[in-house]
Amino acid sequence: MANYNPRLAKINRSYLVEEIAELYEVHKNTVNNWLKEGLKDCGAGFPRLILGQELREFLENRRRKNKRPCKPGEIYCVCCRMPVSPLNNKIYLDVSESGRASISGQCPCCLNKIFRKVSLSNIENWRGDLELINTQSQKRLSKLA
Repeated sequence: MANYNPRLAKINRSYLVEEIAELYEVHKNTVNNWLKEGLKDCGAGFPRLILGQELREFLENRRRKNKRPCKPGEIYCVCCRMPVSPLNNKIYLDVSESGRASISGQCPCCLNKIFRKVSLSNIENWRGDLELINTQSQKRLSKLA
């Protein structure tokens, strides 16, 4: 599903179906499908006019509907397109020299790697019941051996 920028539509303007298609670089049948999905027009007459405010609200609601927020202890899997708890409830923490942290794990559904950037100060609130394995200490131990 394409991600259309709702702010391209000017709220104080009326648009024809063809103008919306040109604005978002889509076919006019796509805009007609949006009308069938719930985009409101100004009336039953032709040509069909759509208020910019209605178009913007429709696209914002459509974008909001597709969001999948993660709960504590979940990472979004791009392959599965949903938040999941990592396999075996284990996550690996990697802190860069700049102080930024990233965590990784394995998706239990598709077994692909899943990643997330986190703040070190907020990691305890985020991780939930997950077991945290620090990869930096493992790298240091392997250098000492």
